[in-house]
Amino acid sequence: RRKGVLEGSVLPGKLADCQEKDPAACEIYIVEGDSAGGSAKMGRDRKYQAILPLKGKILNVEKARLEKMLANQEVRTLFTALGGGAGRGDFDANKVRYHKIIVMTDADVDGSHIRTLLLTLFYRHMEEIIKRGFLYIAQPPLYRIQKGKTEKYIKDDSELNTHLLEIGLKGKKLTIGAEGETIEGTTLVNVIHKMIDYHKMMENLEKRGYPKDVVEPMLDMNVTKKEFFVEKAELEKFLETLSNADKKPNIISDETHGGYALEWFDKRTGAHKKVNWDLVMSVEYQRAHAIRRQLERYDKPPFVLSDGDEGDITINSDEELVRHILENSKSGISIQRYKGLGEMNPDQLWETTMDPSRRTLLQVRIDDAVQADNVFTLLMGDQVEPRRNFIQTHALEVKQLDV
Repeated sequence: RRKGVLEGSVLPGKLADCQEKDPAACEIYIVEGDSAGGSAKMGRDRKYQAILPLKGKILNVEKARLEKMLANQEVRTLFTALGGGAGRGDFDANKVRYHKIIVMTDADVDGSHIRTLLLTLFYRHMEEIIKRGFLYIAQPPLYRIQKGKTEKYIKDDSELNTHLLEIGLKGKKLTIGAEGETIEGTTLVNVIHKMIDYHKMMENLEKRGYPKDVVEPMLDMNVTKKEFFVEKAELEKFLETLSNADKKPNIISDETHGGYALEWFDKRTGAHKKVNWDLVMSVEYQRAHAIRRQLERYDKPPFVLSDGDEGDITINSDEELVRHILENSKSGISIQRYKGLGEMNPDQLWETTMDPSRRTLLQVRIDDAVQADNVFTLLMGDQVEPRRNFIQTHALEVKQLDV
């Protein structure tokens, strides 16, 4: 019976409970594995912070019948620790023992998977917890940077690049092109950061089979709409602007889109490649176009990087400029990447992720109930074909991949 499945259950032995009894003042960390759980238990404030380590990946409740879900030990442990009962329809959020429930997993693919499984469980069987604003995701740092006796914790790759640029560009000036405009400080950091983002977008497009020597001329011509591939005369004008005659594409009919496409033979791969309006409508292309417009004023080599102590360095391309700055920024700096929470000492975990005065938490909300339902059904349900189509469509947008 659903109603009595947890009757008589005592709090699970693996739960390190807090001393406070008022749910509004209590918080619980749901932690991935015993190693991270051990660090969290030693680093917490016992008065109001409880720790519940879960072993491995919990059951995907989107695919499981109710009786199978309630037979799963980790799911039962979670229901028992939180209070409020088990399952949609029988869950009572008024009886929940903690009003701040924090999912804390590793910053890797397995951690993301465990977090997704937990979100599925909360959404399908404890939705009221989300609606009341009780559910959070911890944001542990991905890096620790140390230079001499100074250390800093960094949230993600974007913040790491920004921090390295601030170090590498401190006291430096950049003179741009023949006109000799000079930038420094925050403006210089922002310009180099945008250059990094632009090259990342171009790399993503290259992976999707769109060569730089075709894409960049399109960006230069401000091509942003699919109508570019409707008029053959427009494509003929475009081909005349390409400087590399050996790689000039041919114009072919594109019946799928009702217009034209560019096609050429890639000697390196031995395959025919095609560019149609799918490129122009892609997220990467639109982002690359927006960044390129912002950089028009600054992307005018040669660049002269000036430093009062080291003198002037002349650099002939934006790629070389970015590489030089990042390499010099890392000089004398120790960068440690935290793949697992268990790699942190208890005091580090408290300082970065558990101390309310310094931590960052991401609150889980349901802004669009229909969209949320569709996403869980698509990604976690038992229908394989829609999920395969989704993966194939978005495969090259993946940021974390374990091979």
